[in-house]
Amino acid sequence: MNHNGWRCQTKLPLIICLTFLKTIIILLTETTSAQSEIVPDDTLGTEKSQIINNFNGVVQEGITGGSVRGMNLFHSFREFNVGEARTVYFANPTGIENILARVTGRNPSEILGKLGVLGNANLFLLNPNGIIFGRDASLDIRGSFVATSANGVKFGEQGLFSASSPQAVPLLTVKPSALFFNQIGAGTIENSSIAPAGVNQVSNPVLGLRVADGNSLLLVGGNVLNAGRLNALGGRVELASVASVGEVGLSIDGKNLALTFPQEVARGDISLRNGAIVNVASDGGGAIALTGNNIDISEGSSLNAGITRGLGTSDTKAGDITLNATQAISLSQSSSVANQVSENTTGISGNINIQAGSLNLTNGSDLIASTFGEGNTGGIFIDVKGAVTLDGEDTNGNPSRIVSQVRESAIGDSGDIKITAESLNLTGGGSLTSSTFGKGNAGRITIDIKGAVNLDGETTNGIVSTIISQVVNSAIGNGGDIEITADSLNLSNGTFVSNSTFGVGNGGSITIDVKGAVKLDGESTNGIPSAIVSNAEQTAIGNGGDINITAESLTLLNGSLFTNSTFGVGNGGSITIDVKDAVKLDGESTNGIPSVIGSQVGWSAIGNGGDINITAGFLTLTQGVALSNLAIGNGNAGSIFIDVKGAVKLDGESTNGIINTTIITQVQETAIGDGGDIKIKAGSLNLFNGSFLSTNIFGQGNAGNIVIDVKGAVNLDGEGINGFSSEITSKAENTAIGNGGNIHLKAESLNLNQGANLSASTLGEGKGGNIQIETSEFVNLSNDSQISVNSRSQGDAGELSIKTNSLTLRGRSRLLADTFSSEGGNIQLQIRDLLLLRDNSRISTTAGQQATGGNGGNIDINTKFLVAVPNENSDITANAFAGKGGLIRINTQGIFGIEKSDSLTQLGDITAFSQQNPQLNGEIIINTPSADISNELVALPTNVVDASRLITQGCSASSVANRKSPSQFIITGRGGIPPQPNHALRVPTIAISANNLTTTQSNQPLPVTAILEANTLSLNDQGQIILSVSSGTDTSNWRTNNDKCQNSS
Repeated sequence: MNHNGWRCQTKLPLIICLTFLKTIIILLTETTSAQSEIVPDDTLGTEKSQIINNFNGVVQEGITGGSVRGMNLFHSFREFNVGEARTVYFANPTGIENILARVTGRNPSEILGKLGVLGNANLFLLNPNGIIFGRDASLDIRGSFVATSANGVKFGEQGLFSASSPQAVPLLTVKPSALFFNQIGAGTIENSSIAPAGVNQVSNPVLGLRVADGNSLLLVGGNVLNAGRLNALGGRVELASVASVGEVGLSIDGKNLALTFPQEVARGDISLRNGAIVNVASDGGGAIALTGNNIDISEGSSLNAGITRGLGTSDTKAGDITLNATQAISLSQSSSVANQVSENTTGISGNINIQAGSLNLTNGSDLIASTFGEGNTGGIFIDVKGAVTLDGEDTNGNPSRIVSQVRESAIGDSGDIKITAESLNLTGGGSLTSSTFGKGNAGRITIDIKGAVNLDGETTNGIVSTIISQVVNSAIGNGGDIEITADSLNLSNGTFVSNSTFGVGNGGSITIDVKGAVKLDGESTNGIPSAIVSNAEQTAIGNGGDINITAESLTLLNGSLFTNSTFGVGNGGSITIDVKDAVKLDGESTNGIPSVIGSQVGWSAIGNGGDINITAGFLTLTQGVALSNLAIGNGNAGSIFIDVKGAVKLDGESTNGIINTTIITQVQETAIGDGGDIKIKAGSLNLFNGSFLSTNIFGQGNAGNIVIDVKGAVNLDGEGINGFSSEITSKAENTAIGNGGNIHLKAESLNLNQGANLSASTLGEGKGGNIQIETSEFVNLSNDSQISVNSRSQGDAGELSIKTNSLTLRGRSRLLADTFSSEGGNIQLQIRDLLLLRDNSRISTTAGQQATGGNGGNIDINTKFLVAVPNENSDITANAFAGKGGLIRINTQGIFGIEKSDSLTQLGDITAFSQQNPQLNGEIIINTPSADISNELVALPTNVVDASRLITQGCSASSVANRKSPSQFIITGRGGIPPQPNHALRVPTIAISANNLTTTQSNQPLPVTAILEANTLSLNDQGQIILSVSSGTDTSNWRTNNDKCQNSS
């Protein structure tokens, strides 16, 4: 092409040639206008800005001139636009650190091409009407860049460089100190740039607006919209929105420019959409700050800080990401905020700081602080006045998350997560996670909520909502603690709080402090129950953490779970529950798993289980639920301690009848270790319909002890649909190598009914435990109930001791210290009032019940009265088959309906025989008080009385009538002769009138009152047995007159 001009061909008509040239000129004129719509105004006078086309011999615009004030250079334009594919550069005179360009017209600026500075100065572009960066916009700025719709820039006390009231530039020689807004509804700052912007330090491409590495990029306006990309690698990107009159502070520290917002300045909205990216990740430094009213990050947009792959040193630290919103901060549709140390990188990542009215993460959005390299991650700190909500999943099924973690190949600690808010809601799979997959410790999760913490639901692929701190199976490090402070905590439909270790290291603790209720309910679609878990898992080498809960009430429903166990090498942590009101466990999951608070030493574990401590107003366990502390592997089971002001109640079994409600510590058949103790202190204890307390052992070790201290009644009653009766047991089972535990029960009363069982027996090689019972009122056993310290194998039976006011056995009930082949146990009964045996009941220490050896045990009974009904076949036995019979010693004031016997009969028998060898019969000693009747003996005369002399001759009626003083026979005193032979004896009565009595002193000796034998037994309305002397009643005054009379003849 000829560039010397256009030449019309002579063959063409002149008119056509002229028309063609005119068209070209118009097109060129319009194109030039569109490319170079930069129009200086006249406000700077002789210092007016100058526009130079083809600047430095290149197709670009150059801007020179302007007002120089110290380190600052000022430009003023009526219009300022950079056209598509065009480049505009500001000249940078020597000594200039800041270039400020204002737009005084009424139109926003459009930057559709490249805007740059020929030097290292910072560039400020002010247009109160707004600034728009197009899709192909780019920056070539070696310093920092500020794009703002502020009305002016303030320079300390020196004055203002104003775009809305333009004047000549005063002496503004200091650094800019503030952005001044004097209108409501400042113009919008909008970025859509995805233009190529070179490469980063590891040669990865960079797109969008970019300032020189280590510098700052600030967009400050009314509303700020970013649908493109912003880059200040190792520097600072700040987006701020202003919606009122006021000043926004500006600090300049070398390359770092930062804003400060006064509280009185209202804010506008900030929006990142359409995959927008803000990136400051580099070899160190790099900070992001967003300040607005609402901050909306959506459609896969992201904020990225940290240390880029392959960069950094041990001293390198990335900057922070800070989001500050008056109202809501929202991340949606797979959007993220991430501060990370990348792979093959050394350094420490910065924090993520969020302050807002509310925070919402939805549709798979994330807050992430992590390290893939060598170095610690920063923390995530959230301070929100309202709700924090994590909900939903992205198109790939990934849930919304807040994550602090050390990844697989990393070495370093993950940072803390701290949330302060009005409420916290994790739904649809939303989660909080602090974990380590590499070498390092997981961070702490701290949740401080005024209202409720709610976890509910799952993703479509079954990922449930969780709060997790963990050391995974490939990691070396400790789990972080989880601390939750709230008004209430609700875990529903399989959600859980977990602090576990799968690797080498200890699990962290879980501490929950709630003013109101803690409630766990339901399961996920995959059958995972709602749970609070702190385990040392199968692959772990380390201890599980503790679980501590303080609340008004605690409820676990429909298969919910508390567990603190060890399955690896290490000890399980403890569970401590301190509740003012009720602890309630009820129901089972759809697959039959009951609600459980438990600790376990798993089958592959080497370590001890943790204790379970419960302090509450009430404790209620129903429908097959459990408090459980098991040893299945190598280690001791933990103990269970319960301190309840009111009632402890266990009732029923699971719907399938397989699992009974229980409080249990157990050493399983595969285990080597001791069972834990169960200690209960309460107002009352009730076990109904097959529920039970147990410290049994099946493996190698001793069973734990059971200690019950109850102010009121202990009641065991009923059986489940599976036929199991309610019971309290500490047994060594037939597979066990070890001793049964002891049972110590102290209460006001003890009631066992419907086959209830209180047992410290042995079915194995070890010795049975002892049972000690002390009640202030009574012990009642009825309907096949029993208290036993039996031995059903080679081990010796234990000892049974009962101290109470009265003891009653009815309906085939039993006190047993029997053995199959070993020494019988001993039974000691200290009964203050009455021991009553009814309906084939039995007290036995019989040995050798399988026709083998063993001596009968001893029975010591101390009671006022021992009573049995003779024909009901209730017995007291200390027999032996081949061994020696035991010793039965009974100290009583009276024994009725039962007596010594050499054999068992259908009557009430007391026996201590040896079945095979009478020479080995035991001994029965019955001590009853004997009355001293010496004072009752009267000397009788030796002369025999002639009875005929005592009989008066009969008289006729007529003779009697003539007698003035007939003879009399008076019967008086106790006993006497009844009026008729078939009449009852007359009871003498004494009538005392209401007159005043006159007493006189007598020196006569008092008569001795005879001791009378009781012949009547009755039961009063208080259940007490009354022994008395009965007599007949005759109210007649019978007197016979026998007159001496004359013969009628």
